[in-house]
Amino acid sequence: MVWGQILLLAYRLFGPLLKVTEKMKDNIKTKKEHS
Repeated sequence: MVWGQILLLAYRLFGPLLKVTEKMKDNIKTKKEHS
């Protein structure tokens, strides 16, 4: 099925993006705590 390949591509593309956004959120939280 084509859907399987699309899901794999989406997972590979959005996986790293989600990790980056989580890191950015963590950085913002730590900055607020330190200030």
